[in-house]
Amino acid sequence: MLKKGLFSLCCTIVILLSGCQDQSFDPATFQLDESLFTSEKSQSEMNQKAQDEYKRAEKNLNRMVKTIIEKYSNNTDVVDNLQKAQDAWKQYREFHMKSIFPGPTYVWGSAYSMSYYIEMSRVTWLRARELYKWVSPGKAGETYPDQWHGSYGMYRQVPAGEK
Repeated sequence: MLKKGLFSLCCTIVILLSGCQDQSFDPATFQLDESLFTSEKSQSEMNQKAQDEYKRAEKNLNRMVKTIIEKYSNNTDVVDNLQKAQDAWKQYREFHMKSIFPGPTYVWGSAYSMSYYIEMSRVTWLRARELYKWVSPGKAGETYPDQWHGSYGMYRQVPAGEK
């Protein structure tokens, strides 16, 4: 009986801790790590690093969108419109990439993959910066694109004395 109760308690703790993952975002990391692309590496290695960087940007952006949706889950207008905006943004990104690299991929040579994923990363990090104010803690002194902190769910200016 004691073993069964202890096992249940341990399972409950594991479940609770798994939901306590760090949801903080560091805008200083919202950029391409250019140190990965050096002349000492082969083109194949740089192509792979560029793809890895894109995956990092996409993963961070998806985590941010998920956090926003969870935060505003009680406001269906915010969630629905954010999801529509995200779908539209993905279409924009797709057409943006087609405009930069028109035609068949083979005409761009061996650096195509690296160049493509570097640009995909750059555009994805820009989107992450746009959405950051939705999940940021709103520390006094932080600079936002506008004078209001937050989203449609909480319009308020961050007072100078607030942390």
